Amino acid sequence: MPAGRAAALPKAPLLAAAAPPQLSGAEGKRCKERPQKRPASPPPTRPTPMALSEAQACGRRLLWSPPRVVLFGDSITEFSFQENGWGASLAHRLARKCDVLNRGLSGYNTRWAKIALPRLISKDSDAKNTVAVTVFFGANDGALKDVNPKQHVPLDEYADNLKSMIQYLKSVDITEDKVILVTPPPLHEAAWGKECIAKGEKLNRLNSTTGEYAKACVKVASDCGTSIIDLWTLMQKNNQV
Repeated sequence: MPAGRAAALPKAPLLAAAAPPQLSGAEGKRCKERPQKRPASPPPTRPTPMALSEAQACGRRLLWSPPRVVLFGDSITEFSFQENGWGASLAHRLARKCDVLNRGLSGYNTRWAKIALPRLISKDSDAKNTVAVTVFFGANDGALKDVNPKQHVPLDEYADNLKSMIQYLKSVDITEDKVILVTPPPLHEAAWGKECIAKGEKLNRLNSTTGEYAKACVKVASDCGTSIIDLWTLMQKNNQV
């Protein structure tokens, strides 16, 4: 090599073209079996005070037990959640404010209702959240004794049964100011008579008799200090019969 001339360096191969080194034998096997290291997970971040506050508020909402209104009565109550029924309308008006519970028992009179009431409403059934209870009986109690003795309840017993149910509700901390008595509605005798004939039965109710039970219901409300809705009077005053 001539003096004073640098030796030519060999050209380095391009990295893209360089082939990876091939390992053979036991060493190559060990490399294939060796698990690859995963990147470390980032450390958990602490929730902000705002996030904690929102989570706590959400938890309180989930545990919140809404106020409730209980509708207790006969078939007029049981079927009140049908389309355009008064119970369904009430539930719609109170949506997101109260739960409206239907506890209607078709065919019941007050004699049977006072037995069923403790099974439907008790301290264990969240009575403390009950803001109102409607007690709506009398249509079956007022059935004529000689034609329908099974459902008929004498007028004095009807009043006593209503008082008994009010006293029971008070015993489970549902005070009289939360109880709403509802009188039986007036009877359209012509229409009801057609239904009785269709069933092969005699007319088993009279509007005048129903009115006597309505008056007894109003008196019980006055004596016990509960609210009253006198349907028998209101519906006839507004010509809804």
